[in-house]
Amino acid sequence: HRVYGMNTVNLRLTNTYGPRMDLQSDQKGFMGVFIRRALRGDHVQIYGDGLQRRDFNYSSDVVDAFLLAASGGEQLWGKSFNLGFRKSYSLLDVVRILQRHAKFDFECIEFPSERKAIDIGDYMADFSLFHNATGWEPAIDLEEGLQSTIRHFIKKPTRWSNG
Repeated sequence: HRVYGMNTVNLRLTNTYGPRMDLQSDQKGFMGVFIRRALRGDHVQIYGDGLQRRDFNYSSDVVDAFLLAASGGEQLWGKSFNLGFRKSYSLLDVVRILQRHAKFDFECIEFPSERKAIDIGDYMADFSLFHNATGWEPAIDLEEGLQSTIRHFIKKPTRWSNG
């Protein structure tokens, strides 16, 4: 239950995105790379057929989950919970939604062998334990969240542009 004398709760995040996310690094998941490339009008490459499914959490939903975890009391201490979304999207869905908000092209290419070895295929987290313990449910769907994220970064081009 306790780490360094503190009661703890572990939240496992899944594909978190939103305004103020790091778009400069290629090491923090594909969503930042896709969004940055979309904003720049660069070509997006999807490994495989693009049908791999994921779930996504908008940053404000994750903040709400952290606040609930911090104030949830003894019933949560020492436990681990997944965050996720009630609907999954293919990577093709993601780029098509992004194309409604930014002008860019994409293509599906064969997996590089070093990437194929670590690909997880489909992944959708079951957040029912956290929901049952706290009542938390994600509120922001991918379409709304990506629109808000793109709007934010268009106003702050120095966070993603080359210059």
